[in-house]
Amino acid sequence: MHSRITRIVRLAGLLPAALTVLANAVPAQIFHAAEMNTVQYKNLDRGKTAVILTTGILEEHGPYLPAYTDGYISEALVRDVSAAVTAKGWSVLIFPVIPLGAGGVNELAAKYPFPGSFTIRVNTLRAVFMDLADELAEAGFKLIFIANNHGAPNHNRALAQVCQYFRETHGGRMIVLRGLPVHAATATSHFVLAITSLAGSAVFALHGQIRFDVALPMGI
Repeated sequence: MHSRITRIVRLAGLLPAALTVLANAVPAQIFHAAEMNTVQYKNLDRGKTAVILTTGILEEHGPYLPAYTDGYISEALVRDVSAAVTAKGWSVLIFPVIPLGAGGVNELAAKYPFPGSFTIRVNTLRAVFMDLADELAEAGFKLIFIANNHGAPNHNRALAQVCQYFRETHGGRMIVLRGLPVHAATATSHFVLAITSLAGSAVFALHGQIRFDVALPMGI
């Protein structure tokens, strides 16, 4: 009986500490970085929290789609990925959308400036995400996703370089979600340019605005 009472007393003594741990433990859930305070950041379990950064380039998408089309698609991707990650017992820390990107589709036709396209230099894009990689690593985060739907080759190349930097410098994992390999992005850009060129030529031809007697010899 005495040993049983002693055991109960010991367990009772551990109860406050156990309650403190449970109170500070954060269950797997979705957090939005812009809405959190310092205490909430401190209580995050770095070992089981994935960070999601989202690109949302402003780029012309013609007369019917919004300039933020890529961003809307990336945001939808973030929602799906967040649900999948939390289902595995990990928390998710979602950063506000970064509306920056390099290489608008208008650049394929060398149209500068172009209504709806507001891009940045590749070096700037790389520097922004590299700085964030350093900050997140120093804060203890080791798993970062980048939700990206923009297909420009140099844009994707810069993000791939940041992922490599994060892995080699900080020993973490940074993964671009839906990012196109550079060779695929380049091929896609060339395909889009070819299609738009053919479509444009067809329209001008239908309206009788092409002098074939001059164009054909020049093309040959």
